Amino acid sequence: MHLVLIVVSAIVTAVFLGWGGLVVGGLLGYCLAEVVGLKKRLLELEERLSDSTQAVRAETTPVATESRSVAAKIPTKDRNSVEKVASQPDFPEEEVVFAVASGDERAGMSASHEDNSDEQPVTSSLPDKLTAAIKRFFTEGNPVVKIGLVVLFFGVAFLLKYAADRSLLSIGARLILTASGGVSLVLLGWRLRNRPLGYGLGLQGGGIGILYITAFAAAKLYALIPLSAALFILVGMVIFSGVLALAQSARVLAAMGVIGGFLAPVLMSTGAGDHVLLFSYYAVLNIGIFAIALFKTWRELNLIGFFFTFGIGSYWILDRYSAAHFNTTEPFLILFFVLYVAIAVLFALRQPVRLKGVIDGPIVFGTPIVASMQQYQLVSESEYGMAVSFLAAGVMYLLLALFLRRSDRREGAGSRVLSEAFLALGVVGVSMSIPLAFDSKVTVAAWALEGAALVWVGVRQSRLLARIFGLLLQFGAGFIFLASVFYPFGSTPYINHYFLGCAWIGTGALFSSYWLYRRKDISLSWEQYLCWPLLIWGTVWWYYGGFRESTRHFEYLRDHNALLLFASALTMLLSIAARKCNWKQLAVAQCQFLPVLLFCGVVGLLADDGLEHLFAGWGAMVWAVAIFTQHRMLQQFDLLWPKRLAGSWHGAGFLLMLLLLCYELSWYVANTGFSEVWQVVVWGVFPALVLQLLIRFGARLAWPVQRWSEYYLGIVPTVIATALIGWLMWSMTSSGEAMVWGWLPLLNVLELSQICVFLSLLGWFIACKREHCHLPLPMRPAAIGWIFSFCVFLWANSIVAHAVHHWTGIAYHLEPLYQSVVFQAAVAGLWSMIALGVTLWSSRSGSRVLWISGAVLIGCVVVKLFVIDLSGTETIARIVSFLVVGALMLVIGYISPMPPAEERDTV
Repeated sequence: MHLVLIVVSAIVTAVFLGWGGLVVGGLLGYCLAEVVGLKKRLLELEERLSDSTQAVRAETTPVATESRSVAAKIPTKDRNSVEKVASQPDFPEEEVVFAVASGDERAGMSASHEDNSDEQPVTSSLPDKLTAAIKRFFTEGNPVVKIGLVVLFFGVAFLLKYAADRSLLSIGARLILTASGGVSLVLLGWRLRNRPLGYGLGLQGGGIGILYITAFAAAKLYALIPLSAALFILVGMVIFSGVLALAQSARVLAAMGVIGGFLAPVLMSTGAGDHVLLFSYYAVLNIGIFAIALFKTWRELNLIGFFFTFGIGSYWILDRYSAAHFNTTEPFLILFFVLYVAIAVLFALRQPVRLKGVIDGPIVFGTPIVASMQQYQLVSESEYGMAVSFLAAGVMYLLLALFLRRSDRREGAGSRVLSEAFLALGVVGVSMSIPLAFDSKVTVAAWALEGAALVWVGVRQSRLLARIFGLLLQFGAGFIFLASVFYPFGSTPYINHYFLGCAWIGTGALFSSYWLYRRKDISLSWEQYLCWPLLIWGTVWWYYGGFRESTRHFEYLRDHNALLLFASALTMLLSIAARKCNWKQLAVAQCQFLPVLLFCGVVGLLADDGLEHLFAGWGAMVWAVAIFTQHRMLQQFDLLWPKRLAGSWHGAGFLLMLLLLCYELSWYVANTGFSEVWQVVVWGVFPALVLQLLIRFGARLAWPVQRWSEYYLGIVPTVIATALIGWLMWSMTSSGEAMVWGWLPLLNVLELSQICVFLSLLGWFIACKREHCHLPLPMRPAAIGWIFSFCVFLWANSIVAHAVHHWTGIAYHLEPLYQSVVFQAAVAGLWSMIALGVTLWSSRSGSRVLWISGAVLIGCVVVKLFVIDLSGTETIARIVSFLVVGALMLVIGYISPMPPAEERDTV
């Protein structure tokens, strides 16, 4: 219905008044639709009141369903109160309704369905709704009077213009006749006020509208009376129509009178009027609406005044305003703004008891929006005009929110919803004033803190809108910061607007995450998913600010060391906060410190800044602080973290520290005059020593080894052992270092270190078989034994290769050794000896697998003799190799035959 009447009225008005009449016609159509809807709801209320009264009188009849009126649920002794409540005017379904969000009370219920929550609305398509609305308009109530009054109103206006253009009557006669017609309609309507369907009220409204036109024309068009006298008459008419409406509880009369009053200057305008007179006249009308609002909660009247006042005001500002009009326009805009804010307050405070919490959404939120747009047109040329305007409006809304909050506690009034709305508007106003008055640096800090404060208020007072707006404000602050704030070069480290801006944004996000985490009982389910993103968002901002400071100011400390020191201090601070606040999520979030350690370590190793090792300069002190921070953090929080995360971080931290210490030891060894082979030795011997200490004495430590034995006696030793096997492969590529008295196999630095590593691996292998160490599930001791045996085999070949290299002078590379007859003969003998030992062991242990392994190795020796060594049969070395291998094979066949197949193979 609203859409149809708005379109029809706009078209009709545009036909007579031109394109400018579209706005006026649309507003008129909306007001008419509101009146029609009000009439329909009054009829529905009468019907429901009748049903409620019958239900109350039936004392012995039980309540059949819960979907009946609320009066049916109240005992008979409260019949009077039921009738009193039911007699209150109904409110339109489209009103915005909020319930106080505390306890188990629900929010978002419609006022018209508050007492009929079990009724299911009947859904229909939009064409069906429009058809039904048009049908009701022409069939219900008194449509003849409705349409007739509108036509009569326009007819009188056009008659006056026609008579004025053709001088048919004197000016005085025309005005007297018009006024007489208006008075007659008012008197006739008063006499017929008791007629059904509001017939008399309609006549009174039409008569008052005609009197408005007459008074305005007498003063404005013809100057028959002074403007001051006309203003006095108009004030009297507003009061008169208001009294009539209040006396008859007739909101229709008040609405029609107000519509006539607002349309009078529009219809009679010549285009050269004085805006001061126009706005003064509208001020009188709005004061009348405010006076009625003191006694009645007539929403339609408020909406009519709002749309006409700000609609016509916006049209005049866009069409005729200039800077010269500021002093005569700004006071009226302020007056209209204050009036409609006050009307919104009155509407919320004067609701019936059962409708507490209802607010007029278009008035509450439309007033600041429309007023701010008009204010922008008025003060656009002033540098701080909008900033001061937003600040003043924001402070006013905040004070009103505080007043309404206290009023709600003192009187139990339904003003909490309005106080929440005003609080949001106040924060918006203050927030918008900041970027308009200051630069982006101050804006970001203020918005971040305001957003965190709003989240806190929203959590403490169960206000969803406040929480959502607070989060949006913080995210907006972050994006503005990245887009418009630049780093201040030459500023003091950590005491500059850039780092402080990052700190404020991060602190606001952490604060918001904490309160959402702490009050899970009042937040919605989807809000719980915001705790971690906010926590990560806040932590990233802190680290981002610290990273920028580290890369700008600490060349002497090295960038990665400065960042690591900052990360250590931040981790300590956040760890203290997590422990004091009992905030588990923040405690878990401190696991980020280990990736920071790894990042700084890698950057330090790869840094090309003239320093050759990680602990150079301030590095030793910084890394000592970082290691202590990691140790202390794990000691405090490892039980709060998820088990796998905590165990993995224990193991990874231990391995990272071992890696850094190995690197530093190798650097010190290399820079104290030792040869390169000593660096290789450090990378093997030190981890092997740590592995043995961990296996033999680690279990004596209650924390962390015993508590996390699955990692310290399982995964960590396995990783170290795997790394040691890799080191063995790498160390075999080194040629070694000859002593002063020459090369002695097994009695040299390289091979002695390899023996130490083998012993350490053997100790680990034995500990695994005895279950002193825990192998990862996919690994088995048998597989480790085979890997260990293969490493021993390769190591034995490397011993031969080293001896050939140092004794014969052959280069220690694969190609020269392969071409060496001495090396080939030595390898053949070595393989045969190993095969002999393996077969002897297999015959005693009864393992066919070992015997087959030895036999395969003998087969490899035979193949090598005929493929490689046969070409050099004339050399003594190769002749000896054939003889030795043949003899050993005879020995093997004699003393170590293949074990029986039925015996169980063991390793």
